[in-house]
This record gives sequence, structure tokens and C-alpha cells, in this order.
Amino acid sequence: MWPLEYYRRLTKKVISEPLKFPGYWRLLRFTNILSKDYPSEFLRKGLPPMTISIRITFRCQLRCIQCPEWGKEGYFRYVDSNKFSLENELSTSEWKSFLKEVASFRPFVYFTGGEPLMREDIIELIRWANKHHLVTSLSTNALLLKEKAQELIDSGLDYLYISLDGPPDTNEKIRLGSSSSSEAVDAAIYFLNLRNRLKRLSPMVEIRTVIVKENEDKLFKTALFVDNNIKPEAFGLQCLHYTTQSQLKKAEPIYNKKLGINGRLYWASSVFDPSAMNTSILEKEMEKIKKKKWHFKVHYYPPLDHPKFSWQTYFRDPEDPIGFYDYCGSLYSIGVIQPNGNVVTCPCSQDYVSGNIRKNPFLSIWRGDRHNHFREVTQRDRPATCSRCRAHFTFRKKSLG
Repeated sequence: MWPLEYYRRLTKKVISEPLKFPGYWRLLRFTNILSKDYPSEFLRKGLPPMTISIRITFRCQLRCIQCPEWGKEGYFRYVDSNKFSLENELSTSEWKSFLKEVASFRPFVYFTGGEPLMREDIIELIRWANKHHLVTSLSTNALLLKEKAQELIDSGLDYLYISLDGPPDTNEKIRLGSSSSSEAVDAAIYFLNLRNRLKRLSPMVEIRTVIVKENEDKLFKTALFVDNNIKPEAFGLQCLHYTTQSQLKKAEPIYNKKLGINGRLYWASSVFDPSAMNTSILEKEMEKIKKKKWHFKVHYYPPLDHPKFSWQTYFRDPEDPIGFYDYCGSLYSIGVIQPNGNVVTCPCSQDYVSGNIRKNPFLSIWRGDRHNHFREVTQRDRPATCSRCRAHFTFRKKSLG
């Protein structure tokens, strides 16, 4: 079955809110825009980002095993988490000022965390962004979704990502900390039922699953569960983002000497033994998903969407860049803002700070010398840790293989 509901809602949203069209256009063309619209280094450095990723808070109720921030080897095991405390988060008025500033170039705004719904002013900020015709999305673990459902639906939010890594019995083994294995599922069903009962077009809902060892043999079962029980507009499969100890060791001189940061600080949280993954099972699970006709649209997040993608290469030869990166497109297209206003070049190098929006306008930081230095070093030297980052697969100019 063709996922008509996904495209019906998206088309009606664009027609009903024409001033948001630039944001929707950027969202729809996200995976190939660099190869066509960023023809030179000069233009890439000068143009504003297509997407603004707002890490609205680092606080979270869960301790998901794969999380690079709060997982068992997460980022906050290596730093003084007090500097990321509530007191250092931007105020409501500071975030509003920032959103008004970036509204001039109509980026796609993504509220993430941590858990964004733990910010008491998140609804107010979404409303403010909507007032300035920004296309907004939010990612949530759904633990607070039911109590904030009505407000979220009324806020003007365009797209909602709900994290679910399997049916309830599998999900609870991965997303540690929830009091009930079915809590996220119940909240997602409640939210969609309420939105449909109110006859609202948005937010469109996508259930997103990260592929890890604990669910590698249950991906098809997960998709069936989502299709039969939750009934969202989209279902997303995201490959595990990882690096290895040997890659980390190779990359450390670049981080330490050329960028002046501790490469181990954040990347250490993504160290993983890829030999643990069963590639034959993954191939079978993915083949079953691709063959079935679903009610929702399936989003295969890079590199899963490429016809030449190989599970064997991805997990058995982690240093193989799969033959195509010219530059990291993420550094030219996604602006990442931390809870305290720091602008970082890369979500995986959070201790390399280009500036702070409390002190300088965002675009002056985005186009500044420090931001460009990180771009130039990583493009020239290509740290080994980057070979399994989704950005290299999303922004591609050459074919795989």
C-alpha cells in the first residue's frame, strides 16, 4: 500500500501554510541538496544552514544503552555535568531572540535533547517558532507526551519523532529507566488518537528505531507492531552510529593537536565492537521490511537507503569509508546549539565550541574563523572516527562502492 496519508498530510500542510514552504522544501530535499546547490567551498561557507538543531536541554529521564550522552559509556561520564546544569540553560527570552534571528533564512528547526519535553517552556518556544513561520520538529522518548499532548497539537509543531526500539518487551531492554515497558506505546497511541479526533493535520508522527544488537532480529516485528498498533504516518530505521578503539586512537592526534580538543571525550561514548552484530540476520530483516507494503512511509536513514549499502562492510570493515566522501556536509548545513547557547560544529565533538549566541549573532559564528577551521581540518585530515557517521552518507557527491 502506498503511504498516501503521509503525502496527503504533507501536501495539505504546505498548501495551508505557504510561508513555511522554504522550510518544507529544504526538508524534502535534505539528502541531496549539497551536491546540487553547494557547488563551491566559498558558497558552502557563506550560506546559512538548512537545519538548526536545538539541544534544548541535556536532562533526560532514561539511560538508553546506545545513548552517547547518558548511556553506560555516555559523554557525561567524562565531564563535569554541572556545567550543563539547568542554571546554564538559555532562558525562554534568549531562545526566542535566537529563533527570531534565524527565522530570516527559514531553516528547518529540530528540538532535541536530552528530552525536550522536560523544558517547561518548550510549548511556548514551538509556538514562537510557528509564529515566525519556521517548520519545527521535536524528538521525544514519549514519557511526558500524554500529559503534553493537547498543548503540542495546539502549538503548531509540524513533525514529531517518537523513539521506540522494539515492541514493549524489547524496548525496555534498550531504553532503561521507564517505569512501564508500554508507556511510550500508550502515549503514542493516545497522541495520534487525540490529533485525529481533533482533525488536525499536524504534527505528523514518525516512530524511529535505532538498530542495535538487542533488536537486530526484531526489526520486522517492530515494524509490524508499529503498523498494527500505533499507526503513525512514518516509521524510521536508523543505523547504529559508532566508532572503534583503533579508530579513536588514530583520530586523537587530529583532535588533540590540530583542533585542541579531547577527541576521546565524546567519541569514546560511541565506541562499539561491530563484530557483535549479526549481518546475515540484519540482511534478512531488512529484506522483509522492504518487500512488505506498509500503511506508513518507511524512512531508511543513511546509509540504509542506498542500493549498494552492505551490512557486511558497515560492521565488518569499520575503517572502510565506503568510497565517497568529499567533505562532511553536516558542517555546512546543520547548525547545532547546546542548551547553554554554545555553537558546536559537530554533534560528536561537543567540546569544540565556535562561539556562543549569548555573545555573538549566530551567522557571525557560523561563518567565523573558528567554525571554518574545524571544517578545513576535518575535510583535509578526515578523522578515522567519522567513517560511520551518518553525515558522510547523507551528504554524498559520489556513489557508494
